[in-house]
Amino acid sequence: MSGLLQSLLEVALVGTQRQSVSVPPLAGELGALLSQVAGSNATPQKQLLQMAGAVSICSRAGFQAAAPSAPAWIAAAPDTAATPDTSTCDLVLRPILLDGAQRLQLLALTRLRECGLRLPPSLLPAALEMGRRSVAVRAALGDTLGERGSWLARQNSAWSYAAGASEQASTQEQWDLGTLEQRVKLLAQLRQTDAAGARDKLAAQLKDLGAAERTALVPLLAVNLSTDDEAFLDGLMTKDRAQDVRQAAAALLTRLPTSRHAQAITTALAPLVVFKRGLIRDKLEIEAPTAADPSWKNEAIDATRPQHDALGERAWWLYQLARQCPLGWWQQHTGLAPADLLKASTKNQWHDALLRGWADAAVATQDATWAHALLHHDKLPGRYADETTLLAVLPLVQREQYWVQHMPNSKESLASLLQTIVAACPQGHVLSPALSQQLAQAIATELQKDTASNDYYLQQVLPEALCVLDLSAMDLGGAVGQSERAARVARVIAARRALAALTPAKPL
Repeated sequence: MSGLLQSLLEVALVGTQRQSVSVPPLAGELGALLSQVAGSNATPQKQLLQMAGAVSICSRAGFQAAAPSAPAWIAAAPDTAATPDTSTCDLVLRPILLDGAQRLQLLALTRLRECGLRLPPSLLPAALEMGRRSVAVRAALGDTLGERGSWLARQNSAWSYAAGASEQASTQEQWDLGTLEQRVKLLAQLRQTDAAGARDKLAAQLKDLGAAERTALVPLLAVNLSTDDEAFLDGLMTKDRAQDVRQAAAALLTRLPTSRHAQAITTALAPLVVFKRGLIRDKLEIEAPTAADPSWKNEAIDATRPQHDALGERAWWLYQLARQCPLGWWQQHTGLAPADLLKASTKNQWHDALLRGWADAAVATQDATWAHALLHHDKLPGRYADETTLLAVLPLVQREQYWVQHMPNSKESLASLLQTIVAACPQGHVLSPALSQQLAQAIATELQKDTASNDYYLQQVLPEALCVLDLSAMDLGGAVGQSERAARVARVIAARRALAALTPAKPL
């Protein structure tokens, strides 16, 4: 049958004008049908399509699957956590898992974990499919699947990301056989209590981990980071095959000012940065390297500028040195505070490279002082410094002060501000009641306008934005109107209230 279909395909590729349609005589009803088509008055093209259709359908109907072998099913271990009541599962959790905003999905999973609850069996396929589509929810999802969810994930290769070790398995088994999310969780916990043990566990497993796993696990060493970690990180920075891993190790070494790497970077920068005090005004002179140093390859510095990068070659070298230099060195070397350094460098021809390097370093080292200075620097170009990543470095109080200063006067700026706030708020964090109330009022005012229904940007960001507002600000009442847009807003608010009303489960 497959040979016949192949011969018809060959005719189709060549064209019926060059090759006639002919089929070998076949017995049975299919042969009679093909002979009938061949003897009809239809055009050769139509005859070909009719024959191909008939053969294709018969091929499918006649397919014989291999005899199934009896699978060696291993039943799931019993679950020890309870599930929410049926009403909550059907009316609240199911819509969230199937079509909710990502932040709302994470709020739901986090709330279940806080209450010691797991997802019911009926929602496990939807939850696993949600995790397949979004990597961001996987860590939170793992704690709510239970034993049956892990078992189900092992039956479908598309859900293998969740097919980890049993929750009842030992810590070593979860580390050896668990998912990436389980390993991240275990290493983070161990780093808190036994920093050296966590580092040694990662080092012992390193050769068996893929690049994505190494990239996810190495940054966890930032917790309780010390000079004891230098040798391990230095080895990663100079020898690891993956660039992302080398960069992650270099970023951690930047936090250790006495490390060999940090000393190498500051030694390279020192002759390029000169601060001169004058009678009338001080002057900061900064030059970019005139040539690439061969030793840079050992410091995770790429001497070759990417073709798409806006910086010139020398600026590219300066940027990489600046991003890996301990930020405290700049203050020690020049005697200037971050805000003064930014101001003094404004007229320097390498200003863009410096801004970009300083911003990257502030994010990598979570330096709130530098992040604050950069955000309030009037020359900060958006393409060289991401406002949202810098805001995420600041304490929540300072972040909110910044947003209050930028409270919008127009619909467009409201959508932009909400997007910035959502991006800069870690998952699970909510704003203060005062700022939440301000934003809720601004949202309600915009939604009352007829033009709001046509604002696609505002429509897109609203579901996520409603998840970072304090619950006390959720009483928008009828201010949002009666439109479909208002109904979507109401559904998010109702879901948040229902999640807040969940109570901790009683032990089974």
